[in-house]
Amino acid sequence: LAIDWLAASAPTTNDLQGVAWRDGLWVVGGGGGTVLTSGDATNWVAQTSGSTAFLSGAAAANGLFILTGDRGTILTSPNGTNWSPQSSGTTNWIYRIRSVNGRFVAVGEGGTIVSSLDGTNWTSLNSGTTRLLNAVDYLGDSYYAVGAQGVVLQSGNLTTWTNIGTITGKSLYGVAGTSNQIAAVGI
Repeated sequence: LAIDWLAASAPTTNDLQGVAWRDGLWVVGGGGGTVLTSGDATNWVAQTSGSTAFLSGAAAANGLFILTGDRGTILTSPNGTNWSPQSSGTTNWIYRIRSVNGRFVAVGEGGTIVSSLDGTNWTSLNSGTTRLLNAVDYLGDSYYAVGAQGVVLQSGNLTTWTNIGTITGKSLYGVAGTSNQIAAVGI
C-alpha cells in the first residue's frame, strides 16, 4: 500500500531516475550509464550497460526492459543484464518512455516523440512543438504528452498531435488518468 517505506542501499552514488518492473525483476537506470537490478527492491546489483548516457527513462513489456537517456540513447535487454543499443533516429535527450497501448512511446528534448512496437525499430513522430516533453501516457482513446511551460499534447493516432492548452505556464512532469479524466503534475 506504499505506507511503510524501507531504505535500500544502492551500489552507486550516481543519480537514479528510471525504474521498471517485469516478471519479478526491478531495473533502475541513472547517471553515467548506471543500471541496477534487484529481485526484491532491497538488494541491488550493478550491471554493465555499455553506455555513459544519463538513463532517465525505463519501461518493461513484450519480454524487454528498455532504458532511454541523453544523446538519443535507447538500450534494450531481455533480462536486465545484457544490454543492446538501438538507433532512436535522434540525438535529443529521450527523457521518459512508457509501454502504452501495445507499443513503446518515448518523449524528450526539443519535442521529441519516438515510437516502437518491438523496442528495436523506432519511428520519429512530429509533435508540433520544440518544448521539452517530460511524460507520456495513453488514456481513453488518446495519447497525451506533457512538458515544459505547461505544454499538453493530444493524439488519437500518434501521427497528428494537437496542443490542447493548459491552465499553467509551469512545467509538467507527469500525466495519468482514466478514459474520461486526466491529471498532470509538475512545478
